[in-house]
Amino acid sequence: MQEGNWFKQRRTISVTFNQGTTPQVAFQFTEAWPTKYRIAEMKTDTSDIEIEEIEIAYEGFERISI
Repeated sequence: MQEGNWFKQRRTISVTFNQGTTPQVAFQFTEAWPTKYRIAEMKTDTSDIEIEEIEIAYEGFERISI
C-alpha cells in the first residue's frame, strides 16, 4: 500500500464510535480500501490539535456488537 496500490489490497476493517471511554456503536466494512487521505496543515505556533481525514470505499458493511 505504500506505493498507492490500495485497491488491490482491500481488507475487512472495524470502526468503533465512542463518547468518552464507552463504545457506543461499531461497524465492520468488508473489502475496504482508502480512496483519500489528508492531513491538515500543521501550525507550530499554536497548541491546536492536528486533524487527519481518511475516506474509505467498501463493498459492504454491517453493524456489529461491541
